Amino acid sequence: MENKNRISLVFITDKNYLIQTWVAVRSLIESQNTNTNTDIYIISDGLSDLDKQKMLSVLEGYHSCELIFLDVDSTKDFSGKIPDDILKSWAPAVLYKLLLCDILPLNVHKVIYLDGDMIIRKDLSYLYNIDLESNYVGAVRDTFYDNIGHEKRMNMEGEYFNTGCLLLNLDFMREVNLSRKLIDTKMSRPEFGLADQDTYNEVCRGKVKLLSCRYNFYTTSFLMNEDMNGFKKYTDCPYEDRKKMIEDVAVIHMIHYRPWRLKLSDSQWKAIDKITIPNIYDGVISYILLKWISLYKESPFYKDLGYESFKSETSISLSPCGLISYEKFGPIRYKISQDCVKGIVNVSLILGGINLVTKRTNPILHKSYYSFIR
Repeated sequence: MENKNRISLVFITDKNYLIQTWVAVRSLIESQNTNTNTDIYIISDGLSDLDKQKMLSVLEGYHSCELIFLDVDSTKDFSGKIPDDILKSWAPAVLYKLLLCDILPLNVHKVIYLDGDMIIRKDLSYLYNIDLESNYVGAVRDTFYDNIGHEKRMNMEGEYFNTGCLLLNLDFMREVNLSRKLIDTKMSRPEFGLADQDTYNEVCRGKVKLLSCRYNFYTTSFLMNEDMNGFKKYTDCPYEDRKKMIEDVAVIHMIHYRPWRLKLSDSQWKAIDKITIPNIYDGVISYILLKWISLYKESPFYKDLGYESFKSETSISLSPCGLISYEKFGPIRYKISQDCVKGIVNVSLILGGINLVTKRTNPILHKSYYSFIR
């Protein structure tokens, strides 16, 4: 009989995303129930022994989790199976995500896949034990503001899903050789974008169990009308009460809001160190920023690098609080909600009253909020 308290998860990472993966795994471990046991698979290409040692430190103080490294070399492991030009042109993370059911051991029958840009807030055993029936995957409908465009482009109205969090029926995927279908589709449809996402949507069409938005909740989804009408129009949201919905969020997906891309001065970083993490519904943006930083500070990377790794000239500077890159993505449909603004303002004031909307952005804040923030 399957142990429902033992669950399997998988992350894909490399040297450039090790910090983010450490933080995501730590948030997962800190959020799980005491009776949940977790096998965490780390698929990687090129991690050194020191890198693995640092990753293993994520388990310190916790005894119900095991970290299992699966080393993959795309040029050796898939040579002859996939054309060499494809192996060289595709990002390894995309390739490995399409081949998850082949890379993971055969005794792993089901797994939760998570991107590294996540904060996990709740135990995921309930998600893991959802019955997928005859579906390949369980996933959350894409809730970003332009998902309607994706749905029309793919002819998947109400069905187009985000691949940042996936519940995978590995046995069924292996039975139908789904990895081969995913690879063939990716090769034959060069117009498919969003890394692996279009490909998964096309191949798994009609074989997807749509899950609650709480399992893949975008940072951009917090920027919505407080009456939730706008949000409920574009996603499968079982909640009527906004506060209850936010409190129940299990997985925060930091799409277009990357705390590690902030460019702040030493004094501002020191100021952040003194801020108490709020309840999530008392200031969602400040919660995400401060929660991520607090987890990072537990890592061996903080001991080695402090905030120096966030000061690179090559990092992407979003709006001054790391909120949204409006230039790239345009205006969002929703007015920013009161609790979101409260959190932004609190962080802004502590950081010395930095402007949250600059001349190079396209401000979409409600006018009264905008004048207040400035």
